[in-house]
This record gives sequence, C-alpha cells and structure tokens, in this order.
Amino acid sequence: MMTRPLFGLTLLIFLLSACLKNQLTHHYTIYIPHYSTKQEVRDQIALNPSQNMERPGSFAIYQQYLLINEAEKGIHVVQFKGNAHPANIGFIPIPGNQGMAVRNDILYADCYTDLYAIDIHDIQNPVFLNAQENIFTNRMNPYGLPDNGQVLVSFTKKDTSRYDENMFGGLFLSESKFMTFDSQFMPGTSGGSGGNSQSSSMARFTLVNQYLYAVDRSDLYSFELNDQATPSLKNKQRVDWNIETIYPFQDQLFIGGQMGMYIFSLSNPALPVKQGQFNHARVCDPVIAETNFAYVTLRSGTPCQGFTNQLDIVDISNSQQPKLLKSYPLFNPHGLSKEGNLLFICDGDEGLKIYDADDRLNLKLLTHEPMSAALDVVAMNQQLIVMCQREIRFYTFNESGALNLLASIPK
Repeated sequence: MMTRPLFGLTLLIFLLSACLKNQLTHHYTIYIPHYSTKQEVRDQIALNPSQNMERPGSFAIYQQYLLINEAEKGIHVVQFKGNAHPANIGFIPIPGNQGMAVRNDILYADCYTDLYAIDIHDIQNPVFLNAQENIFTNRMNPYGLPDNGQVLVSFTKKDTSRYDENMFGGLFLSESKFMTFDSQFMPGTSGGSGGNSQSSSMARFTLVNQYLYAVDRSDLYSFELNDQATPSLKNKQRVDWNIETIYPFQDQLFIGGQMGMYIFSLSNPALPVKQGQFNHARVCDPVIAETNFAYVTLRSGTPCQGFTNQLDIVDISNSQQPKLLKSYPLFNPHGLSKEGNLLFICDGDEGLKIYDADDRLNLKLLTHEPMSAALDVVAMNQQLIVMCQREIRFYTFNESGALNLLASIPK
C-alpha cells in the first residue's frame, strides 16, 4: 500500500511532467508554399474573375480603369465611367507583385525579380509580351524560403501543434518545405488613346515621359521605353535601406523611405542624380511634391516602427538642402494627394482629411470624412478616389473641400 508521502511525491512528479509537456507543446500556423515554373506563371496571365481585396497596396489610374496592387498576388482591375458606376471586373494574377504602371496600353509590373510587359489594349484579354529577368535582385529568395528555381505562387494555411523537448520558440522549418510565423507577417493572400497612368503616393513604379522608374527595398531603377515591349534597364543605383515609395514632379523624383526623403534630378533621365535628402526618425514615409515644397506623412506601427505620426512640410526651393518648414500632428497618416490649394490626407482609422494649404504655416482643416482605415488617395480634376481597407470611394469635390460621394465598391 502506497504511503501518503510517497503518493504525494508521485502526484507532484505527474503534475510537473504534465506542466512541462504543456510548456513544450508549441502551436503553429504553418504555411505550405506552392510553386510554378516561370513559364507556367506567364502562361496564366489573364483577366480572371474578380477577387476580394485583402491587402491592397498602391493603385494607378489609366483611362477608365483603376489598377490596384494586391500585395504579392497580382492586380485588381476596377472599371469606372465618370465615377458613377464603378465595378471590380477582374484580377490579373502576378505572384510577387508590388508595383505597376501603364504607358500606351502596356502594363509594366514586377513578378519578384522579373519585370513583365503586358499588353492591355483589350483589358478583357491581357497578353504577356516579355520579361526582363533577374532585375530586382533585392527580392531574391522571398520569405526566407529555399531558392528552387521556380516561382512562389501561393500558400496553404494549416494550424498545428508539436511537442518538442528541444524547442523553446522561434521559427520552425521542416525539410525546407514548411514555414511558420505569426500571421501578421504573412502576405494576404480597353481601347483609348494611350498615355501614361497616374500613380498614387504609395507607388513603387512611376513614369516620366518615356522612362519607367522603380524602387525596391534599397535601389532605384531606370528603364528606357523606346521599345515598349522590351524595357531597357539603363541604370541601377543605391538609395538607402527600407525604401518604400516614388513620386515624380517636373524634372525630379521624390523617393520616400523609412529613414528619410530623397530627391533625384532627371536632367539625364537615364541616370538620375541624387541632389539632397531630408532625414527623419524611422517611420513609413510616402511623399508628394510641388514647386518649392514637399509633403511627407510619417506614421508609426509595424513594420514602420517609431512613434511619430505627423505631416512634415519641407521647403525644397534648394533641393540640395531641403529644410523642414513645419510639422502637423496626425493620427496615423498614409497616402496623400494635392490639387490646387487643397491637401488630401488618408489618416488611417480617422478617415480622410482635407486641408486648405494656401498658407503652409497655418493649415486649415476644411473637411473630415470618417472612414475606416483610409490608405491612399488621388485627386484629379476635382475628382477623388480614396482607397480604404474595406472599400474604394469615388467623390467629386469643390474648391472649398466639400465632398460629393458618387459611388463606392466593397472590397
């Protein structure tokens, strides 16, 4: 018969063992990667049925179409005629896509390291034309997965648990086929006269005349488009780490990064030359510009880090020595646009804010339009397109900043 002291010791050992096993049981969200060959990906370029927008990035306006990047997946195509009846008409799958621009019915878009040229003169039937391979070398080996010479096209999500007495946390890779990490870091899953598309302030691609400019994490790329189906890389140069956006104005490029704003001259369009930079704390940083002034929104939060949420107005009359003119506190600003004296700012969950910017030292809030997760905006000819996390809104506006909602489409 077991004595009380021995019974108590046995019970204690059992409980400690159970607790230890519980501590060593790890719960994972596993993402199983799926690959295709490069040729298979290119053969699948088409306008597929529309999809829900989960992680919208930048957008570009081309004729009667709104092209919206779905982070790392492809491009949504929204048709709008006079803003009155917008419709999400389809999706062009391009794995690894982050940026796009259109010139004369040719869509330029990245597929991880490659630059695609796609004919969209009949947008219902896009045609793959060409690929410049291994251009964006900073995007090799996405997500830390092994490079198997193929294209990562999707993930299958699976929740699982594992007991491992030698594992006390960290990432879990099994046979180079499975990857786990917290889900917050996981990617979400025609006709006309031609011309250049207009990009939003969060863009990674932009066009100036017959040149395409693109940024990746650290570099600026310049492509000549004399042969539109075959962009010619003329220059690649280092800007800084954590580069995010690019915006053209007159003969300059304004590049936004997590450490500052960078100004490049286009006196020689094939070889942009850095003129100056404006440094700030580590935060996300889209930028737009006009004569003598740049407008920079700074926001905190993953992956932007930092604790700054504000608008900086920068005097760029001397582009070699840009100077801060004034800062204005905001909630969590993202994209921005300007037309005339009106400045439009997407301020995250505080919605869209419209300011009279005639006096840059004394901005006046004219309109505050509530909306959830306002991300990016383009103002053009008294028309406004606002990208939110859950919808796209189409407005007209007048010189006093009053808005008239024409339509919206859910994502």
